[in-house]
Amino acid sequence: MSNQLQRVAPSAAVGLFGLGLALLGAGRFVQLDDSSGFGSEEWIMPLGVLALLAALASVIVAAQDSKARLWLGAVLAVLVALLVWKTSTNVGFRFIWAGSERELIMLQVGLGLLALVLLATGFQQKRSSEVDRRGGGGRWMVRGAVYLCGCALATYVAAIAGIAHFEAVECRDPAEMCELAGLEGLVWGVIALPASIVVALAIELVLWRRRRQRVS
Repeated sequence: MSNQLQRVAPSAAVGLFGLGLALLGAGRFVQLDDSSGFGSEEWIMPLGVLALLAALASVIVAAQDSKARLWLGAVLAVLVALLVWKTSTNVGFRFIWAGSERELIMLQVGLGLLALVLLATGFQQKRSSEVDRRGGGGRWMVRGAVYLCGCALATYVAAIAGIAHFEAVECRDPAEMCELAGLEGLVWGVIALPASIVVALAIELVLWRRRRQRVS
């Protein structure tokens, strides 16, 4: 049964993700020649929901097998590279989910982080605690991927909080223009990024000291 799962899981994970991409295209969430700069307004949301479910199912399937995680992670990494390339070379390329072009950047970052997690957990599978008892470094690739995800999440949350704070304090009148709200969000995000890096380094220092104590 385990061998059969290993044969099916990689192709099933990639196939489900490919189905999700096809549904996004069919639902007109992806535009290759949009000249308006806003993306199509003829989205077929039921297909978008099905695409999201197919993508989630592909991750769930990949989580069951290390080879499937490697396959899906590699596919996601290639997709991120293609998205960056299309964004920089095709001015008519759009991905719009709910009405904002920022969603394309969020998609690229999210897929990139997910690819790192899948590849890291695929390359460094869960091992017994015997390695740690002998002072091994453990799954450092997995920790690195988790740190990157944590830094990205902290930066995003801080930026949203900064925008909300500016709008609550400086834009009490609905008629006022709040163009600087994004700037405050950017400042908060810039502050949160090095702070989260310091937290990650502190965690690594604590783990390193514990490993040294076990060795001695």
